[in-house]
Amino acid sequence: MKRTLGSAIAVSALIAGMSSAYAAETVVVITSFPNSMTDPIEAAFEAANPGFDLEILNKKTSAGVKYIQEIADDNSADIFWASAPDAFEVLKSDGLLANVEVEAEGIPDMIGTYPMNDPDGFYRGFAAAGYGIMWNERYLAGNDLEPATEWDDLKNPEYHGHVGMSAPSRSGTTHLTVETLLQGEGW
Repeated sequence: MKRTLGSAIAVSALIAGMSSAYAAETVVVITSFPNSMTDPIEAAFEAANPGFDLEILNKKTSAGVKYIQEIADDNSADIFWASAPDAFEVLKSDGLLANVEVEAEGIPDMIGTYPMNDPDGFYRGFAAAGYGIMWNERYLAGNDLEPATEWDDLKNPEYHGHVGMSAPSRSGTTHLTVETLLQGEGW
């Protein structure tokens, strides 16, 4: 199976005015990532940091941004963790992120032409993941289709009505993926 690969970026940031949560020895994380991903991280953090409780508040990215904006005057959150750099730009422009210096090895400064980190130091990329084209072989056989092997193949008429993806307006990762593909094509 031939695929064209790219990258999606997961990002995290410290939320401005977070000292009240640290004083309580609870670290509050607002994230769009599912429990299946955050539960092992929570367990590992608490095992490595006795006396601290990692509280995960799962919210879709847009709801997480709205929540942080709503609690800004009496902040109880410490970290915002999502894969939508545009959400971080909103929080940054609202003055709701703290500047942080974090040293990380093995993470490049750029993925293609896309920066991994905020140049002003308000949010940092921490992971990159590949994406590509995949298909259901039974569906293709049932609809007499050949697998698409390049992004360009998907514009061919035979694929009309047979391609699906998450809505970019509802998924920061999908939005970033679509933007990366469009920019890669020079659009």
